[in-house]
Amino acid sequence: MRKLITEYNDWIEVFNLLSHEKIVAFDLEANGMHAYPEHICLLQFGTTEDQFIVYPEALGNADELRDFFQNEKIEKIFHSCDYDIRSLYRDYNVVVRNMFDTSVGAQFLGAPQLGLANVLNRFHNLEIEKNTKIQKMDWGKRPLSEEELKYAADDVLYLIKLRNLLVKNLKKLNRLSWAEEEVTRLTKVRFSTNDSTENSFFKIKGARLLRPNQLAVLRELSIFRENFALKKNSPPYKIIGNKTLLFLAVNPETNIDSMKGIGRWLLQRARKDLADALQKGVNAKPVFFPKMPRRPAWSNGANARLDILKKWRSGKGKEFSLDPAILWPGASLQRIARKPALLSEELSDDNNPDVRNWQKNLFANELKILINTF
Repeated sequence: MRKLITEYNDWIEVFNLLSHEKIVAFDLEANGMHAYPEHICLLQFGTTEDQFIVYPEALGNADELRDFFQNEKIEKIFHSCDYDIRSLYRDYNVVVRNMFDTSVGAQFLGAPQLGLANVLNRFHNLEIEKNTKIQKMDWGKRPLSEEELKYAADDVLYLIKLRNLLVKNLKKLNRLSWAEEEVTRLTKVRFSTNDSTENSFFKIKGARLLRPNQLAVLRELSIFRENFALKKNSPPYKIIGNKTLLFLAVNPETNIDSMKGIGRWLLQRARKDLADALQKGVNAKPVFFPKMPRRPAWSNGANARLDILKKWRSGKGKEFSLDPAILWPGASLQRIARKPALLSEELSDDNNPDVRNWQKNLFANELKILINTF
């Protein structure tokens, strides 16, 4: 049964029902292609029998939502959870406890494609069609059509059965603990805005090709675009594209009234602000990219050791029928190749952001033997 939840009292009933379940599937839809900043527009919950499509308007102050996700007695099933975990934390300060990610489970079973449709087809022999038009729609619109609600419900319809199949196969291969450790790490991801508006322009592809005076113009144009996007609740790329920003940064004297890439809609609403941003950038002091710490040069010996380590990892990938990168992180191999004595630190540091405990347990002895041959 599929049920749409639009009122707080109905959400409380659903919350009470979900609180007595041992396992619940979950997904969400947001409006990142249509609003700025984006936010969650729909939350989908699935049990073995029912699917509940919840409008955020029904959540009240979201206390019950936080209680649900923090309840360790309920296993929450996601597919490719990274974005969902970050979005829940950003919008509702939700922290997720006790979860399983079916994309992670499929990855540790050697699936080459991790989209939900691909994973369902590979492990459940089930083919589902994804309507790309609905996939890219504005989920913030109201009301949603029956076709759109069905699309949303289908995202949680098969997750519990899929989880059970994946766990069964992972247990056969003694890999369930691998997936569980990875999923535990994923519960700790958080949404954050690492770069201020003033510095986000450094990440625009092609910015490194600009001269310092051109970077100053790009910075002011980027700030203008960000402010206007927030004002109009529209994604920045829909205001002005990056290629247009880069062209203006190099050619600030361009007539913006006839320039391709600047729509009449924008000129009618913010022509003066755009022109002012251009002039401010032209008059600003040159801007330089932040200096990155210089990495030590690779010696011939380090390169040779890295080749040996990569060949070892590739061999393990074939042995386990897995992507070699899953079996040992490349960043760790590089550190070991530069300084083989660092292997002990790679194996003993519980706070190592790269190496997993299951990797240490599985490969520590082999790596020690290999390092001794250097």
